[in-house]
Amino acid sequence: MLTVKHFICGTTRSALIYLDGEVNGWIKENKITVADIKEIRECFGQAPTGMSGANENVLFLSVWYQVPG
Repeated sequence: MLTVKHFICGTTRSALIYLDGEVNGWIKENKITVADIKEIRECFGQAPTGMSGANENVLFLSVWYQVPG
């Protein structure tokens, strides 16, 4: 079955490093292989974040993958 996993993060260097860890951890945890990943989409935008709710630049990452098994 084809499904999607979404990730979102800020656009600072530290936020992107954190995103790397999140994506890599998810891949290892779920035993996703390169063959399972069918498509990756990135989109930049703005979203309300933090206590103030002010818009900040963010990266949306969508990973379409085949569920193993």
